[in-house]
Amino acid sequence: MTGEMFLANIVLPLIRLIILFGLQIFLCRCKNKWLGLILPAIYMGQSVYMLARTLTLGLLVEYGLLGQIVFAFVLPNINTVVLLLIYYFAKKE
Repeated sequence: MTGEMFLANIVLPLIRLIILFGLQIFLCRCKNKWLGLILPAIYMGQSVYMLARTLTLGLLVEYGLLGQIVFAFVLPNINTVVLLLIYYFAKKE
């Protein structure tokens, strides 16, 4: 059972991140400058959706309004910031 949990909790998310970052680097190195902004835009849209859903449904009420904003908007945007940094440094080269 612990082997399955290790695979599900550590290995699979790492594989997902490696594929995501590899895809972002590939898109950034294409000649079209807008291709590198596709994944950050998707993640930004997802976080806006999560924030709207959290605030309208009243999820995470026990954390207060600031906690809802942090959990539903700031934390999911960590991926967006990392993808934008990859875009910046890949285009800089």
